[in-house]
Amino acid sequence: MLKRPAEAAASVTVSDVPDLKGLLTHAITETSRDSGWAPLSAMGSSINKNNTSFDPRNYGLTKLSELMRQQV
Repeated sequence: MLKRPAEAAASVTVSDVPDLKGLLTHAITETSRDSGWAPLSAMGSSINKNNTSFDPRNYGLTKLSELMRQQV
């Protein structure tokens, strides 16, 4: 039986959510260019490649860009 989106989101616990700082640090390191900047799209691809269950909604936001803005 498939869960509805609201039920699936409600079933995510704090222990299921990966450490955000670790995910972002790894993504920046993996995607940064010689200039030291890492494109957000490349970071998003890297995070999803290494953690397929990643979703900004698990951190209370709808977009990766919003999540990144809150980290500054």
